[in-house]
Amino acid sequence: MRMNASQQLAFFIATTHASLRHHLFLQPVAYIALLVVLVCSGCIKPLLPQRVSVQVPPECIDAVKGKTIVIDPGHGGSERGAIGKNGLHEAEVNLGVALYLWGLLKQAGAQPVLTRSTDTCVLQEGDFDLTRELRARADIGNRSAADLFISIHHNADEHNSRRNDLIVFYKMSDPGQSRDVAREIKTALAHVLKPQKASIQPGNFHVLRASNGPAVLGEASFITTDKTATLLAYHRTLAAEATGYFQGICAYFQKGVPRIVDCSPDKETLATPRPAITCRTLPGVDTATIDPPSLAVMLDEKALDTCSVQADTIRCIPSQPLANALHRYCMTIRNSNGNISAPYCASFLVALPAQKLTITSLLSPIPQDTQTAIPLTVWAYDAFQRPVADGTAVDVTITGGKIESPRVLTVNGTAQVLLYPDPQKDSAVVNARCGDAVTQVHVAFGKPEAALFLARIANADGNPLSNAALMRDGKVVAVSDMFGYVHDSVETAGTVDYNIQKKGYETAQIRVALARGSLVSQTVSLMPRDGGVFFTRTVMLDCADEQKGIMQLAATLSARIEEAGGTVVYAWQTPPAPSDAQRVLAASKAGAHIYIRFVASKKPATLYYYKSIHGEAVASSITRCMSDTPIGKQQWDVRAGTDYILAHTAMPAVIVALPVIAGEHNAAAAACVYSALREFFAQQHNVSVQSQERISPQIEEIF
Repeated sequence: MRMNASQQLAFFIATTHASLRHHLFLQPVAYIALLVVLVCSGCIKPLLPQRVSVQVPPECIDAVKGKTIVIDPGHGGSERGAIGKNGLHEAEVNLGVALYLWGLLKQAGAQPVLTRSTDTCVLQEGDFDLTRELRARADIGNRSAADLFISIHHNADEHNSRRNDLIVFYKMSDPGQSRDVAREIKTALAHVLKPQKASIQPGNFHVLRASNGPAVLGEASFITTDKTATLLAYHRTLAAEATGYFQGICAYFQKGVPRIVDCSPDKETLATPRPAITCRTLPGVDTATIDPPSLAVMLDEKALDTCSVQADTIRCIPSQPLANALHRYCMTIRNSNGNISAPYCASFLVALPAQKLTITSLLSPIPQDTQTAIPLTVWAYDAFQRPVADGTAVDVTITGGKIESPRVLTVNGTAQVLLYPDPQKDSAVVNARCGDAVTQVHVAFGKPEAALFLARIANADGNPLSNAALMRDGKVVAVSDMFGYVHDSVETAGTVDYNIQKKGYETAQIRVALARGSLVSQTVSLMPRDGGVFFTRTVMLDCADEQKGIMQLAATLSARIEEAGGTVVYAWQTPPAPSDAQRVLAASKAGAHIYIRFVASKKPATLYYYKSIHGEAVASSITRCMSDTPIGKQQWDVRAGTDYILAHTAMPAVIVALPVIAGEHNAAAAACVYSALREFFAQQHNVSVQSQERISPQIEEIF
C-alpha cells in the first residue's frame, strides 16, 4: 500500500503531465527530464496526506475494554471489489484500514477480531461461492458473540468520477443499536475525512442481516474518484480513516449500552389471561440512568402501552385478556445518554384449563355402517368461553361402538375422533374429558332418510385439506373442515356429479351413485397445480408506478399465483408509498421468496442485481418470454443493475420495466412472469427434494 520513491515519482509525473504540456509546450522527453531534475533536486515535492496522530483517552479505554469487535475487510482474494483508475483495488484498501483499526482497538484494550488478515477470501477451500463467503464472515461475528460487527468498504460510481460522499449503512432490521453506532461512526469519519456529504442509511446487505448483534457497513469514500483513489494509495489516508472508525466506536461505547435482564411473567399471574411481565434494567455506564419514557414494548407484534418503570424495574400487564396460546414480547429502553438497549425478546404460554366441553357429530342419526368411520368433534373452552391452547389432550370413550385413537390433541380448541358404531345398538353415550372438564352426549344410530355422501379431502400425501369446496350443480353445498371432512345429503336417489375445488389444486370431478337411506363414503385426493411448486412460496409484488396497465398486470399475476397455491404480498397498495427501505424490510418480514417490481419505461428491460445468480435466471426467463409477445415488438433488454431494491433484498429481486403498451397485453405479460416464477420455484423445489433424499439415510441411521 505504501509508495516507494520511484512510485511517488511516477505518480507525480502522471498527475502533472497535462499541466506541463499545456503551459510549457515541451516534447515528452524534455518535460519528463525536467520533472526528474526538479523532483530529485528537491525543488518540487509530491503533496502527501496529512499525518494523523491518535491519542487514546482513558475514558475510551474504559469504554471499549473487553468489548469484542469484529472487523470485516470487504472483498479479498478473487473478489477485488471496486477498482480506481490508478489500478488501486478496493480489497487491498479495505484490508489496510481494517488492520489499522485492529491495532487501535487492541491498544485500547478491546478484543478485535478480523474476518481476514491477508488479501484472501475468508473461505479458502472449494470453489468460490459469494453467498457462502458472506455467510462465513457474519458467522465469525456470531460465534464471537460480537458486541459490534463492522464491515469496511469503499464505494464506486462509474458514471460520476467526482462523487465522494460518505455512507454508513446500519442493519435494516435493527433501527436501534445499529443505527446508534452508525450515527457515531458517521460523525467521526466525516470530521476526519471531510467528505462532500455524509449520511447513515438502512442497509440489508448479507453480512448485516446475518449478524446477530449490532452491525454496520461503512462506505467511507469513492475509490472511483480520481483524487480519492490517489489519497487511498497512502497509508496515512488509511490510518486517518481507521481513526475515524475508532473514534466513532469510542463515542458509542462511552455513552454506555443499557440492558434489559431477568424478564419473566409472574408465576402468580401466569394462570390468568393477563399475566404480568417484570424485568430489570441496567443503564450500561455509571454516568447514565434509565430513561423511562423511552420504553417500547411489543406484544404479539402490537404496541403494549400498559407498562411502567419504577427505579430499575419494568412491569407490564396486558390491557386485554390473552388467548390460550404462545405469546411473544420484545422491549427496548434508552439510557439518559441516548443509547438504546438490544431488544429483549421472550415467549410465554397462556394455557387456561378447559371448563366446558361440547361434542358434535357430522351426521345425525349416525348410519349403522361398521365399515365407515364417522367423525365426532369435541370443542374445549376455558372459563372465558375461549378455545383452549393447541396440544391440550382430550380423552373420548363410547358405550356402544369403537373410538379410533381415543386420546387426541386440540387444534384451535377442537379435537376430532372417528366413531365406528355398534350395529347391534340404536344409540350410545359418548364421554369426553379434558383436564377436570367432562361432558357426555347421546348419539343415535339408525337409517338416514336422505341419501348421504361423506368425503375426506386429502392431498397426494394423504394429509387432510380444509376449506375445499364440494360443488353440486355449479353451487357450493359444503366446505371441508380442518380435518378434511365434508358431506352432502340429497332427497332423490341416483347418480350425482360433484366437483371439488381448492386453491392450489386441480379440480377433482367424481360421480357417485347415491341411494336413500344409505351412506356413500370415500377419500378424494386432489393433485397440486403446476406440481405444487408454488406451495409455501410467497411473492412480493411492487407496482412502483400507479399506471393502470401495470396495476392490471399485477392483479392478473396475483390471481394466477394464488390459484396455484402461492401467496402474494404487495409492497404497498394505499398511498403514501413507503420508502424502498420499508419495502425491503416488509419483504423480509413477509418471508418473500422473490421480489418483483414493475415500472413504466419507454425502454423495456428486466433488471437484476449483478451478483444474484437466481435474479439473473428469473430476469432472463422473463425477457425471453416477453420477446415472443406483442410487447416484444420493442427490443427487450436484460441487464444487471444496482438499484436499492435489487441490492438490499434478502431474496432474489428483479425489476420489470414495461412499455406503455403493456396495459393492452397485461395477460400476456403476467403469463411471462408467472412462467419465469414457475421455472424458478421448480428448480428450488427439485433442489430441496434432492437434499432431503441425501439426508434421509443419515436420519435413519441416527434414529
